[in-house]
Amino acid sequence: MAIDPSELKKAKARISRYERNFKRSAPNFDDGGGSRFLLGPLYLLVGDLEGVAKHYKWFDKKYSDSIDEPLHTLCRSILFFRTEKVKETEQFFRRAYLANTYLIPSLTGIPFYDLKIRQSYSGTLKAML
Repeated sequence: MAIDPSELKKAKARISRYERNFKRSAPNFDDGGGSRFLLGPLYLLVGDLEGVAKHYKWFDKKYSDSIDEPLHTLCRSILFFRTEKVKETEQFFRRAYLANTYLIPSLTGIPFYDLKIRQSYSGTLKAML
């Protein structure tokens, strides 16, 4: 998928701005706006797989107790898919789905009402994943 050069430039500028803000205010950065969740998808948008990997490594270290944000987790799954790490791809794809059951069907064009989804599960989470 090709991206417009002006949009690519904007995405790179955002990456630089977010990283600068994180570095400037470290270690006490209060990310109430959620920009930590935007860096991975932005790196993926500009096609920088090394930058995506670096971001997720930093994210895991800095925000180890963070919950899954659906798009952030889906982009992590895409990173693993592109680097041919099948087990990790499946794990993070499932986590993205569980974080928002509407996201993947809406991206793939599958009508949500056509999905056969159980609304409750009585087993363990490990069995479900």
